[in-house]
Amino acid sequence: MKISNKELLGISAALGALRAQKMQTKLAWKLVTAGTAIAPFTKVFDEQMLEIRERWAEKDDKGKAISNTLDNGQTSYKIPDADFKNANADLEELLEQTFVVENVGLKLSDFPDSLEVTPEILDLLAPLIQIGA
Repeated sequence: MKISNKELLGISAALGALRAQKMQTKLAWKLVTAGTAIAPFTKVFDEQMLEIRERWAEKDDKGKAISNTLDNGQTSYKIPDADFKNANADLEELLEQTFVVENVGLKLSDFPDSLEVTPEILDLLAPLIQIGA
């Protein structure tokens, strides 16, 4: 199935939100399989995001992107106002890129009524769910 990087981010967030939920083994396995199927694309996306950040970030005297490590361990880059529009355009282009991910066999009927799932989570997982199956 074909999904965009924007959908990839949503799927990753939804899988993360469901990770601590108790559920039937079969559904849990399908969600693990979904995470494994998207993992290589997530890695590529992260690398491309880093490239965009470093390309447009403020540079030091040697031309290296200036970064700061935040309290949560993430790296932050300051993008000058003059380059913000270009950086944003690159980011939008990256989010629209699509790729094909294997069908993980996730069906709406796999989600039991006893599992409390928000509409937001189902919406984020929708690209992977076969409706009506």
